[in-house]
Amino acid sequence: MEYQLRAKLPRFKHRIDTATKILLSFTKGGDCCDRDRVRTGRVAPPQGEHECYISISWGKDSTVLLHLAHSVLQAVNAISVQYGTPCGDDWNIEPCDRWPDLTVVRDEFLARYPVNYYERFVESFWYLCERYNCCPITVDMSGGGKNIDKVEKIFLKSFSTAIDNEANRRHFSGNIMGMRRDESRNRQRHFAMRGHTYYNADRSFWCCNPLYDWTGDDIWTYIVKHDLPYSELYDASGFDRNTLRNGLMIGGGMMRYGAYVHLKRMYPRLWNEVCGKYPYLRAFAG
Repeated sequence: MEYQLRAKLPRFKHRIDTATKILLSFTKGGDCCDRDRVRTGRVAPPQGEHECYISISWGKDSTVLLHLAHSVLQAVNAISVQYGTPCGDDWNIEPCDRWPDLTVVRDEFLARYPVNYYERFVESFWYLCERYNCCPITVDMSGGGKNIDKVEKIFLKSFSTAIDNEANRRHFSGNIMGMRRDESRNRQRHFAMRGHTYYNADRSFWCCNPLYDWTGDDIWTYIVKHDLPYSELYDASGFDRNTLRNGLMIGGGMMRYGAYVHLKRMYPRLWNEVCGKYPYLRAFAG
């Protein structure tokens, strides 16, 4: 009931109007790009000569962004990166590579809201840890923890490279993202310095964040208002659904967030399957 009431408030309507204006301005090369062009000296993407894409993880923020873009723009492109183990020309998906119901969220959304959707696969964090003989959690239990920083850098680099390669292959020149400033202090500083629209010189892409000033409550109000699918991870007791992220299912960071306990409680069969491969994880779920 709380979210239904929030959806009627002028403040929430203003959030949608502002995000819509940012989306339209960015995709048409409008005034929000012009301001950044003056600040950086970069030429804003001209109208009619560029296409944008949305980075989608099927978490709450990017799902809301994709729906908003679908309702505002005539055509929407979306790129998602999945994790797996290379097997010839195909990929094997290990049970610990991603949260179980994200594919359900993806399939339900795409069935209701058709978009130009593209997926790329990269080597999973677990696969890289095994290759470099290091423990995929912050506690060194295998004697190979010295390589964990190297693995993290390789994994993050492969993730961003996969998205950029797909975008370049399809001649996209603008990236629309679901980052919000209330998610962390680093993002607050990021938006304070660069604004919601900026040119990323390292990636050679224009980037836009229409939801930059939304709160977690705004996100959930939008989800409830439009009855959008979302991962049951956000309904887990003991977690703040406004700040919880659907990142790596298992890893050092998720251990700190208590995700192992959640995984054991909500997906007992999957938990036993994962622990069959990595028995030492049981020590971190009580």
